[in-house]
Amino acid sequence: MPGMILFSGREWAVSLALLGMVVLILRRRGRPWRFLLILSGFWLYLTLLISLAFFPMPAESLPWRRNLRYLMRELRWFPFSYLFDPRTTPRLILAEILGNIAATVPFGFYLPLLWPRARRHMGRWIWLPGLCIEGGQFLLGLLHAPYRTIDITDVLLNALGVAVGYGILWTINRPRTADGRRRLDDGRWG
Repeated sequence: MPGMILFSGREWAVSLALLGMVVLILRRRGRPWRFLLILSGFWLYLTLLISLAFFPMPAESLPWRRNLRYLMRELRWFPFSYLFDPRTTPRLILAEILGNIAATVPFGFYLPLLWPRARRHMGRWIWLPGLCIEGGQFLLGLLHAPYRTIDITDVLLNALGVAVGYGILWTINRPRTADGRRRLDDGRWG
């Protein structure tokens, strides 16, 4: 695309090189291979998420005051406000909803595997990806050039995706009793 900054093979190569160095350092410090494999998956997921959430971006830079006026005018504070836009089609709405949920499912799956203490506070962690993505898009739009719509719906759907990812992990790793039955959260046995 003319006039756009792309996330291309060079950026992927840099990310993979950094991952290789991190894995080497952590392996020398005695981290087990299972942890390093999970970390590698999470790293690749985050790289993909960055490439999808922030790129391509316009190459030209505009004055920040003009950008701020535009961003504040286009900011969508009301959840699912695009449902009332006559230009949106059911297919576009479905793609928007499913895409935002699917984008953060791996975060909810990987984070507790890498950092088990996060399991106790997943109610807080579910907001992190959506707030970082939308906040990053806002800052890039302010400092560089506005190119994405900042939407509270995306934050909500991203949080739902993290919760789904954690739910999948919890379902797989649910505690078992001595006789092999899975224990349910409400104290009953299943």
